[in-house]
Amino acid sequence: MENLKDSPKEIAQAYIDAYGKDALERFKEESADYKKMSKDERQVYGILNSFVKHEEFTERLKEGVDKVFADGKFKEWLNFSKKFSTYSFNNCINIFVQCPNASMVAGATKWKELGRTILPEHFGKGITISVPNLREFTDEEKLEDYLAKQVAMGYLSDDEADKYREAFSEGECMKIITGFSYAKVYDVSMTTGKELPKNEARENLNLCLDDFDNIIKALCEVSRENNVPITYAQKNDGRLDNANGYFSAAENKIVVRGCDYEGEPRSQADVVRTTAHEMAHSMLHGDEMLTAGVDSSDKAFSVSDKEIEAEGTALLVCEHIGFDSGANTYGYLASYLPEKTEDRVEVLKRATDKILKCSAEINARFDEAYKNVTTQRLESAIA
Repeated sequence: MENLKDSPKEIAQAYIDAYGKDALERFKEESADYKKMSKDERQVYGILNSFVKHEEFTERLKEGVDKVFADGKFKEWLNFSKKFSTYSFNNCINIFVQCPNASMVAGATKWKELGRTILPEHFGKGITISVPNLREFTDEEKLEDYLAKQVAMGYLSDDEADKYREAFSEGECMKIITGFSYAKVYDVSMTTGKELPKNEARENLNLCLDDFDNIIKALCEVSRENNVPITYAQKNDGRLDNANGYFSAAENKIVVRGCDYEGEPRSQADVVRTTAHEMAHSMLHGDEMLTAGVDSSDKAFSVSDKEIEAEGTALLVCEHIGFDSGANTYGYLASYLPEKTEDRVEVLKRATDKILKCSAEINARFDEAYKNVTTQRLESAIA
């Protein structure tokens, strides 16, 4: 299999092409014990070991995305990912697959700092995540020497090296990802020790659909603050044939089929869900990005991306208000999902962060508007 003239990278790639996931095992069978391997052989071993772990990691990623889009799991994923906003999308999915009930994860050292230890049955097992290996360069000569060696060994192309040189010329420091390692983290349920401080829960607003009018008024107030008025239609205005509502960027307005829509009365819960859905469109997909923390350059353009972002946002807004719109949501999402798992990975990766930020903003502003609406109503009743 090996050609002594080939670089370690080329040898490793030959094994991968020939044996796939079994490449490392095959190389170990054909090579000496690791301690007796030459420098080049150890490099081949390292590349193949990383490849195998990367494949395992990727398989869990695909499994996680398929799991997320199964009935009843999309909301679970969104709520789960809110807890792990500091982790990459790939790591978050992998944590979700390996420990769906995880609420707080950290490495053994961090848990020790917090006064907790790993339970014996979990030590060394835990949850696998990927960690980028970074090398920092502040000296141009050292960077050049590193890049030259990487090109000579086949790890980098000339074009890739040139991009690093160009980026370094624009600053005084550069960090290059030289690969990925895989580490173990542990959920708090896998530890014991000092009690952790609890987060303050959101004030219970005691909302239910019996309070439908105030809920709608509060949502309309949030949208009005964005200069996007909401109208509830009683009959078709020419654009509601096949839609429960729409956001018009050109007219900067939202129209929703009301509960008393002619010939097709709608439930209060569905009107609230559609309102939240169209508000998400207005805040994420209008001429101006209205969601804090989302760059305008990150705006979705495909219909499927837009609908998944809007429906995911509506799901979390409805949950915040006090009811589950899942039965309506999952079938709707399925109609916009690509068939291939690889494509679903990209869709979920693009959508999750925007869904969390948009729903968080709507929910926070809704709470304030709801308090104002109910306070005004109480004052009017007293007067």
